[in-house]
Amino acid sequence: MYLGSQFKRCLDTNLRLRLSSTEEELLFSKYDLKGDGTICYREFCDIINRKYPETTLTPHP
Repeated sequence: MYLGSQFKRCLDTNLRLRLSSTEEELLFSKYDLKGDGTICYREFCDIINRKYPETTLTPHP
């Protein structure tokens, strides 16, 4: 499996996040919704925002 360059760029630019190959595999197992070897960044963000709404986050944990 391979994390698409556009998705990787979004993670790096928006979250300053670089993933190991193991972490990439874990992301795919959970967020490759179509099973086509890609992750849609917008769908990924929607899922994360539903799971962890801003109203439940602590500003300074």
